[in-house]
Amino acid sequence: VRLSTAQICEEMCRKYPAFATDDYLRQVYECALSLIPQAACSAIEMHRYEELARLEELADAATAFAISDGSLSLAVKWIEEGRIIAGARSSQSYSPLDGLRRKYPALAERLLCTIRKLDDDASTSHGYLSDLAVFSQRSKEKAGHRLSLAEEHERILAEIREKRGFEHFLSPKDVAALSPPAKSGPAIMINVHSTRCDALIFHHNRAIEVVPLPLLSSAKAKEFDLQWATGLTSWTPDGRGLALQD
Repeated sequence: VRLSTAQICEEMCRKYPAFATDDYLRQVYECALSLIPQAACSAIEMHRYEELARLEELADAATAFAISDGSLSLAVKWIEEGRIIAGARSSQSYSPLDGLRRKYPALAERLLCTIRKLDDDASTSHGYLSDLAVFSQRSKEKAGHRLSLAEEHERILAEIREKRGFEHFLSPKDVAALSPPAKSGPAIMINVHSTRCDALIFHHNRAIEVVPLPLLSSAKAKEFDLQWATGLTSWTPDGRGLALQD
């Protein structure tokens, strides 16, 4: 619910920019991006891969905003969230629960159970009810049931995060926790959005540099992505099939 509300606010801010300040939009993105790891986990486990595409678009939009705002640490943090989602969407075999399943299978099953219950609760409705009093009562019951499920979900997450190695399980990554690139050279991350496209250069001393890419667009990026996928499928041991077209 919180993520859906944040997404609606983000859409309204982009549609009516005159009514949205940068501070307000930053708060919207911070709220939305803090919820993305859990939302992505639910989408993967429930096989709702089209939802992952929307989450990836949200991360791209947030990164573009952070770059425009000069908040480069946030930009690196948010572009990393988008990269993880993109990887999960392309492979469709990875789940954030995989590591937990290997080490604490019972906890993983309990968490997955609440994810399924929350998903089922969100997909059910009362249908048409002519009696407003009955509708109001059932709405209250539904809200109370969902709140109870959400609280159970948070309790399980808290229990998981007490385990060694899972302290930040399904939490957004902190910039300080991101591994700096090797001293032999910087890491380059590219963000593509309809408002702007940029390369973020992450140096080994954690300095961040922005290089605008005005000749890149979402359409061109998708074309390159298709060429790359086609090249991989037609790859041969002699290295043919991987050249991108100009």
